[in-house]
Amino acid sequence: MNKQQWIYTIGSRPALNIYLWILLIVIKFPDADDQPENSRLIFYGLILLNMSFFAALAYIHNFYLQTKFLFKGKKIAYYSSSFLLLVSISYGYVVMLKLLHSWFPLLDTLQTSMVMSQIGDGVSFTEVLADIETYFFTMLVWLVVFGLLGLYHHSKSKLSALQNAINEHREAELIFLKNQINPHFLFNTLNNIYALSLKKDAQTPDLILKLAAVLRYMLYESEGNLVSAEAEKEIMLSFIDIELLRIPETDKMQFTIHTDNEYKIAPLLWLPVLENVFKYTRNVKQPSIHFEFNIHKGILAIKCRNTFIKSAKSLNENIGGIGLANLKKRLALLYPDNFKMEIKEEVDIYDILIKINLEA
Repeated sequence: MNKQQWIYTIGSRPALNIYLWILLIVIKFPDADDQPENSRLIFYGLILLNMSFFAALAYIHNFYLQTKFLFKGKKIAYYSSSFLLLVSISYGYVVMLKLLHSWFPLLDTLQTSMVMSQIGDGVSFTEVLADIETYFFTMLVWLVVFGLLGLYHHSKSKLSALQNAINEHREAELIFLKNQINPHFLFNTLNNIYALSLKKDAQTPDLILKLAAVLRYMLYESEGNLVSAEAEKEIMLSFIDIELLRIPETDKMQFTIHTDNEYKIAPLLWLPVLENVFKYTRNVKQPSIHFEFNIHKGILAIKCRNTFIKSAKSLNENIGGIGLANLKKRLALLYPDNFKMEIKEEVDIYDILIKINLEA
């Protein structure tokens, strides 16, 4: 929405101000019924003239004094200039009412005022001060009310700007984390291809095709924040096929992927889990893997239990490496307060459980 559209939005700040002035004018216009017929147009004009003083007080204060002084921390300059503005507007308003009474003796010019307190005709300094009290305090209340509204809108704008900055930072961090995942996967898979090519394995071309499909998905189809669970399922199966080419399948391997409905989910949440699984079962003689990706009633559960060998190297590093660490950060950004991630390590068994409430 551009600036011009925003100005005319029904609930925008300018629109609300317009509604207020229209309401005040409508309230005052019936007072013209008590005035001479041929002077009503003048009476309407005097109502607008009176309101212009209140408008000047409000908008000079909110759009100049608050912006120039208060919001920049110059409190002394703000309070002193606000007081001078209030005194000068109040003084000028009372002088105007006195002059109108002498210029239009047939009209009840006091009826054109938003505040009606009897005043004399004299316009000397002392005579104006004698009649200013009611008008001064009325305008003070007016100034305070508009000032509080100005503070509210300023705080709202700052909060909106802060939220936008947070969202931009969040998106940048998600992109950074996601870009860390993709090279990590590519590095591991290229190692697989290299190992098979050295053996002149007949499955190497099939592996390259599956890798191309996975990379195509990562580059072109998983760029959005949300993708279909069905698309994730297909690429997940391709990834599993790629990794299984290097691991002898046994009856202790089980991969279950199921959804009870069509869902939109964040892409590649499963990738670090499966990378971790295949990384630490690769050297196990009889690997055991039980992997489950299941969405049921809006709850995504990723469960994995696998055997691994705790080597001296793995004792000194965080098992799962950069992948699982990034996954936890991504989940915290994508599903704050709506996920849990548990990792348990036994003697030779590694357990991961991730649950995400997709509908929260």
